[in-house]
Amino acid sequence: MGVEGIVLTLFLLATVPSLVAAIFIWRRRRYGSLFWVILGFGAVGWFIAQLPKQIISLALFSIWGIPLDAAGEELLGSLNVVVMGALLAGVFEELLKPIGVFAFRRRISAAKDGVCYGLGAGFGAGMLEALLLGVSAYFTVISASEPLMLDMNVLLGPIERVSAIFLHAALTAFFVYFLFQNKPLLGFLMASAYHAFVDFSAVWAYYNTALDPWLVEGLVALLVVILYPFLIKLYNKCTHTHTFGV
Repeated sequence: MGVEGIVLTLFLLATVPSLVAAIFIWRRRRYGSLFWVILGFGAVGWFIAQLPKQIISLALFSIWGIPLDAAGEELLGSLNVVVMGALLAGVFEELLKPIGVFAFRRRISAAKDGVCYGLGAGFGAGMLEALLLGVSAYFTVISASEPLMLDMNVLLGPIERVSAIFLHAALTAFFVYFLFQNKPLLGFLMASAYHAFVDFSAVWAYYNTALDPWLVEGLVALLVVILYPFLIKLYNKCTHTHTFGV
């Protein structure tokens, strides 16, 4: 296996923890095929979200006079660009990931189920993102003018994806929880704001500070991990009487 194959395999392996978690939820809650359908809708929602993100990004690049062929690292050194990217990701991805929950809301009778389906939708979004980034990394390695040296830094991208997948899952679950409390705007604002905060923090720290990349990834992982005790607490507060108000 060449270096490009190793890189792709690492990104594929990054989806395994979330897949295991999804299977655990599915079996533990004894869900049927609807869980996997909503997981797939989460992936579709994330993919659709990339279109308005790209359109608005290109429009703002034009307004700011940024050439479309500017290097990625050059762009990520600009505060405007990093803030824009974080906000667009937070708003559009958190808005569209739960489309499966909306579509099948009449088949979700309890708030606890809503939270679990929200986790599934987030897992779907995060896993698709990881797969596409893995494919992108594969072709980047193939087209590189110099061969990629295998070292521990090759693991940074896949490890980041593990954190990102569980971030997607937690934030979508939070949004769905508040949907069941008839507070959709609060849920959306919390999820999109936290998403934007994590994205901004990671990108700005990685490209614009002297922090070690491994420390940056550790901080991102911490920002993801701290969400789950709060999510579990909300899950345990759920009752079977909470349903969509729409």
